[in-house]
Amino acid sequence: IFLFQDFNWFETLGILIAIFLASFISTISEYGSEKAFKRLQDESSKIFVRVVRNGSITKVAVDDIVVSDIVMISSGEVIPADGFLIKGNILIDESRLNGESKEVTKLSGEVVLRGAIVTDGECIIQITNVGEKTVYGKIAKELKEKTIESPLRKRLRDLAKVISRIGYIGSVCVVISY
Repeated sequence: IFLFQDFNWFETLGILIAIFLASFISTISEYGSEKAFKRLQDESSKIFVRVVRNGSITKVAVDDIVVSDIVMISSGEVIPADGFLIKGNILIDESRLNGESKEVTKLSGEVVLRGAIVTDGECIIQITNVGEKTVYGKIAKELKEKTIESPLRKRLRDLAKVISRIGYIGSVCVVISY
């Protein structure tokens, strides 16, 4: 408003272009980061496991596992659903579920939970719970309801707060000086 008073068109136009460019670049950056974040989440659901169906072993996407499936798990793989060990002894890392970094030994007949990583051994698991009915699924559902904010979005929001405070202080200084 003060710039229109003096009819300094170059300065006014420069400010408008700067505001437009800053908004445009931040919008593109935010869109790109959200797209990359979503792509990472989508790729994590494309994990395949070996399942015994109709007497033969087939590879099935984790999302396609159903209750009572027989799943074969090897060292380095993630337990795809809650179930109990039918055969085999394994060493698993349950830190995703309980935060403890100590590995736990599971023997035949014991329960294993989705999200645990098999660090040693092989086993066959009878699936009892899938999807949101698993312990991991219940945790994920609670987190989804709280809407997880990406780290980049948090930083951009904090940066926007700082910039707006600087803008408010600058505008007060301009008003006082005029």
